[in-house]
Amino acid sequence: MGRNLSDKENEQLKRLLSGLQKAVVSKKARQKFTDELYSMNERSPEKKSVPYGIRIPGIILPVPRLALALSGICMIFIISTAAFIGNLPVLENITGTVKVQGIFGSGLVLAKNNQRLWPMSVIKTYDDGKADITSGKKYSMRLRPESEIVLAHLPMPFQGKINYQLNKGNVLAYYAGKKQGHKGEFCIETDDLSATAVGTDFMVKSISPVSGSWVGVLDGVVRVAAARKSNLASAPILVQSREETWAKPGMPPAFPRRMSEDDWLDMSELYAVGIKPQVALLISSGPTRTSELLNLTPLYITDEKDGSLPPALREAAEALNKAAKDDTPSLHQEAIKKVRDIVDKSKDKRYTIHFLLFIGAYQYQLELYQEAINTFLEAAQKYPDSRLASIAWCAIGKIRAEKLGDQQGAWNAYKVILDKYPISPEGALIRDMQKQ
Repeated sequence: MGRNLSDKENEQLKRLLSGLQKAVVSKKARQKFTDELYSMNERSPEKKSVPYGIRIPGIILPVPRLALALSGICMIFIISTAAFIGNLPVLENITGTVKVQGIFGSGLVLAKNNQRLWPMSVIKTYDDGKADITSGKKYSMRLRPESEIVLAHLPMPFQGKINYQLNKGNVLAYYAGKKQGHKGEFCIETDDLSATAVGTDFMVKSISPVSGSWVGVLDGVVRVAAARKSNLASAPILVQSREETWAKPGMPPAFPRRMSEDDWLDMSELYAVGIKPQVALLISSGPTRTSELLNLTPLYITDEKDGSLPPALREAAEALNKAAKDDTPSLHQEAIKKVRDIVDKSKDKRYTIHFLLFIGAYQYQLELYQEAINTFLEAAQKYPDSRLASIAWCAIGKIRAEKLGDQQGAWNAYKVILDKYPISPEGALIRDMQKQ
């Protein structure tokens, strides 16, 4: 048999519903709940009590319907909270002294691996400290020693602007959010400038209050503008691969220029930031990358955890180092064979073209020109959709023209680039050559 609730019970229930209405739930879910309340009130406006029901002045709710509505709100709240927490970045690969200021503004405490970072968290590395900040496959950053960065703004998953404030030091950043469905922007700001990624690898330095800030791009494009609080009306500039810019206090960013070799090599650590394991040729994305390759550019292989490299790859690296040191033909041939065995036996084909281009460049340096051509041709034909395929064709053309005196063979290789990869850096290079 039903009964009316006491005044005390009614008051408790009103406080409960008032709290739920203030909870962080979606606008659509809150409106649905409100409509449900009013629709039931209109169906039974004169009733004073309902068996197994709850009466609130002006509103009558049967318990099963109330429970269902409340559980729906709670579930939406829990799911939204879980999605937000899952979007929080994580600290990884901590070495040395790294401290974090927590969510409630408490003092700096020692950071822990796999620790989640909340909005407005402060991460500080000391002279022996280094740490990675990662967010799934969207982005990864490496905070170098004596640096401090703040997670200034973190949006809901897949939308809005991700914003970090670099107070001092320098940070390497890898961003692939567009590929992972992130619809917002990824930005690192200093007191002097803001650097917004357009899907790229880049580095930001906050040098000093007097010297200003610096941005260098390893691969891709970064949009750089004056810091928002500077109130400068200058237009943003685009900084391309292997370029740099800087801004002094109170001044807009300088026009981009070619990065120095030392700064570029310093940024090669970026290849260890992000998705692992990773193998990469240390070449730029500009028109000089074929020449960089043929000068035997380094092959960067991530091995942050001791023993993580396959034994065959470790042996090949040791053979290459020994051959370079002793400089004997037999050791060079042995080193090439070991790398070639990795290419032939590996089930992971993601990096095969990197290895093939490296082998081709190695053969070129040994003046094995026809073997180098054959290796580059294999790379181009096996991986025609790779962004590196045009490099292989350009290398073939350069070897034929400059080392074998085969101008027609060189033109045939260049024509493939103009036909299949017209917007590649090699395409632009060949068009410039035709104009001369």
